Amino acid sequence: MGLREKTREELLELAKDFDLNVPHNITNTVLQDRIERAAIAKTVAREEEVRAELQAKAKLRQDIAEIKATAELEGYAIEVPDNPTAEDIIKLRRQIGLKKAEPKPSPETVAIEKSKRVYAIFHNLEQDDLDIRCNPGGKYRFHFWPNRVHVIPQCLIKIFADRCVNPIYERQRDPNTGEVVSKRVGTKRRFMFEVLGQADDNASFGVVLDDKTLKKIKEQPVDS
Repeated sequence: MGLREKTREELLELAKDFDLNVPHNITNTVLQDRIERAAIAKTVAREEEVRAELQAKAKLRQDIAEIKATAELEGYAIEVPDNPTAEDIIKLRRQIGLKKAEPKPSPETVAIEKSKRVYAIFHNLEQDDLDIRCNPGGKYRFHFWPNRVHVIPQCLIKIFADRCVNPIYERQRDPNTGEVVSKRVGTKRRFMFEVLGQADDNASFGVVLDDKTLKKIKEQPVDS
């Protein structure tokens, strides 16, 4: 948000916009952190709302297409409402005897659901102030904020280490031809997770913003 360049007056105005209770003696550093956390929380809430709406619409279209295809194949005569609801979908499925099929999860999804959950700080090694989004396996979506604590599946650390890399090339002389060519000599990690400790099995994935949890994480042993 570029908060470091803001004057105290500008920071206080932003705090008002987020309905933050700001003590008179608060330092600019703490105020910047609170504003940033409020902005992240607002973004996360908006993303969840939009995602849920899009997923519901996509699922509805998929269900209707499946019902129509099955009805046509089996010779059923059905009437699909112009604006079908979830209840309509259930009735139509029963009408043609179609059982709800559960999609087979991807290997990444299986790994995520079996993995332990940990608290970890996300570091963007390419651009240290840039947040990123990813959707490994298709089911779970993650939004990572630089230098913030997140709850993540432990397996994601290896997934990132294996896949999120940039190749490193060097100009070398080919011993057979004598020509100078570009040769891949290694890789450079783009992102990194600094693990702080183990999270509860039922902890929700995502950025950690509340002070109580952050204090608890800070106090727990690193090797827990």
